[in-house]
Amino acid sequence: MMITLLRKLWLSLLFPVIIAGATLSYVDAALIVSAETVSAAPGSAGFVQILLKNDSATPQTLAGFSIDISASGSGIHFTGIDDATSPAYVFDGVGTGALTFDPFPTTAFIASDVDTDLSGFVTLSPDTTYGLARVSFSVDAAAAPGLRTITFATGDSTQLVDGSFAIVTDASFQSGGIDVQGSSPPAVPEPATFVSFLGAACFAFAAWKRCSRSALSNRLRVR
Repeated sequence: MMITLLRKLWLSLLFPVIIAGATLSYVDAALIVSAETVSAAPGSAGFVQILLKNDSATPQTLAGFSIDISASGSGIHFTGIDDATSPAYVFDGVGTGALTFDPFPTTAFIASDVDTDLSGFVTLSPDTTYGLARVSFSVDAAAAPGLRTITFATGDSTQLVDGSFAIVTDASFQSGGIDVQGSSPPAVPEPATFVSFLGAACFAFAAWKRCSRSALSNRLRVR
């Protein structure tokens, strides 16, 4: 447990150093980072994945990543993050898992990881997709239907670094989302409203009974 904590602390210090030392020269890569779009019902929970695809015809390398993601709208919250992705996690066996120090639940956080192997990087096969993170979320019971868009912030908090410690400046980032399906549960009447409705119903019933008795009395007099 202590070793894991020390490695995570080391990574939190190491990745900013990697970013600071990385060159800004253009890297000929066609890497695409994307968020899935998933459906969920009000009051439910689920997962949405962050994926990385090497969309080129040649192998590419990756030494580390940092992603700054957020969800728009209201009614949903991110509740955690891990590396149990499908397809396999990009640093499977050579990283420490998608790491964040931001507290949950939240609607925005930064996650990162680096290759801790001696080589310092992994090789991404052509036309192959990898996992960067599996993000758990919850939907409020009263959440209105509609898409909550998941986007990536631009700047130093969202970066890919290749095997030569150069920032991948031509990577693309594609939004996804959580599509809340159906309708929210019907509103429960306020106690005062319910009492007023009950009183009106009782009054109407009493008036009907009086009218019925009056009509019956008139019939008996006629006879």
